[in-house]
Amino acid sequence: MAQPNILQSYKAKVWRGLPTDTSPPGFFICGLVTKGLQQTKQTNTAVIPDCDDPDIPSSVRRTTISKDVTMSGEGFFEPDLFSEIQAAYDSNTSLAWSFELLAGTPAVPEAVGWFTGNWVFSTFNITAEQGDFVRAEMAWEADGEIVFTPAALMMHEGELLLENAA
Repeated sequence: MAQPNILQSYKAKVWRGLPTDTSPPGFFICGLVTKGLQQTKQTNTAVIPDCDDPDIPSSVRRTTISKDVTMSGEGFFEPDLFSEIQAAYDSNTSLAWSFELLAGTPAVPEAVGWFTGNWVFSTFNITAEQGDFVRAEMAWEADGEIVFTPAALMMHEGELLLENAA
């Protein structure tokens, strides 16, 4: 039986800005040991009867009303990034953030890349438990369209165009 091609969890990163940003420089939050991206659709449901035979079960039709994307992370608090993270949380406007799925030179480059767009930084929680390291929990909600850019579009001659992508 063939083994599936999978990604190591450390290849998922949450970035402030875009991984390709140079001005202002983007940064990723390294201490997050759990990262998640959830895509959801709000739908409207209509039950459509069969006019020729109303005794048979009706069909259900769904239409998409809206799409939403949320991003979250939980892990260790990084005091070196506190001022940048707090400023992003304190912002009353949405900011550019990215969720990266990257595997160096991926075997299936169209399946890995970056979810990018503007996000509202909605949760920033810091906890400390006796005998443990200080932990942080964060969450972001999409503010407009979130676009997935496959790594294949960021490749040139088989190599990623990002020096920090490995």
